[in-house]
Amino acid sequence: MARKSQLGVDDKSMVDYRRFLNKKERAILPWLGGSRVFAKDRALRLSTRPAGPGFWKFEIEGRNATAGEQADAPEYAGMSKLRGHLVGEWLFRTDGSATALELMPEEEQTPLSPCVAYVTFGGEEIFGDLDFDQDAETAARAALEEDRSIALERGIGASLRAAFAFAVASKVAKKERVQISPEEVRPHAMEIAERGRAAVMAVIEELERVRNLGRVRVGAGRHVLDVGRAVLRAERDRVAPTYENAEDRAEAALEAAGARLASCRYVGGDEIEVKFRFADNRFICRAHALTLNVIDAGICLVDHADGHRGDPELTLESLPSAIREAMRLGVLVITRRN
Repeated sequence: MARKSQLGVDDKSMVDYRRFLNKKERAILPWLGGSRVFAKDRALRLSTRPAGPGFWKFEIEGRNATAGEQADAPEYAGMSKLRGHLVGEWLFRTDGSATALELMPEEEQTPLSPCVAYVTFGGEEIFGDLDFDQDAETAARAALEEDRSIALERGIGASLRAAFAFAVASKVAKKERVQISPEEVRPHAMEIAERGRAAVMAVIEELERVRNLGRVRVGAGRHVLDVGRAVLRAERDRVAPTYENAEDRAEAALEAAGARLASCRYVGGDEIEVKFRFADNRFICRAHALTLNVIDAGICLVDHADGHRGDPELTLESLPSAIREAMRLGVLVITRRN
């Protein structure tokens, strides 16, 4: 006969929740850096980190995950889908914005290819697969190869036009031995698509003029960024700062501002180099390891009127806000890439 509990219910019919405690699960998840990996329903703290970015087999217990061996990408069930046109690692979307995709294939992809990407449960955008070319892609790629504009081409959508503009700009910049990014090209995309190389040269000359001042600035003389108003003062956990926990504090500071840490390393003395993702782009800055005050923002932050450099007025929490404001004004100039 079944034994009754003190509540008068058969013990046989009661759920023993103890069997769910310490339950171990296994999952294949993408990891791109940092101290956590993201499953569909929660963030997991890594007890051991994988050897490098990619899909890995994880053993999950509660909110902790242990990395096992590397794995092939599984089905992307539950992940949001992105579509656009690919140039290098950049996926261009219909609004003209570009996303730097992670986990790209080793072989170089054909420029201007229609592409499907996915947003992981942690918010990172990763490469998925290529779609088939249509007439528009074929025409745009021919124009790129022949160094002409797409002004007379029909059926060129917004994402393909933005991708074409950046592909042309990258081609010219490579010949001129300068570097250029999608956000620097974006305000001029329509003109580049219509005029081609001539429009790119004007953009490059202005960017190089700014970079060669020997200091950073905002707006190339068109706007002055008010760093004070751009500062976002997020509350940090009151953890005593040490050199050992610099990476954890940097990760928390960036996440408070809506950014995601990619890597953090010491570069001599009290300085750390921080690589992070924000607004679908990658950025590199240098900061003080204990205070997290910015030493070099990696973008132009100098008042053109009086030459005042705004970098030291920022912390890792406030830097993403300054970047967003520069993007809004269409005046972002990136000064640090490696």
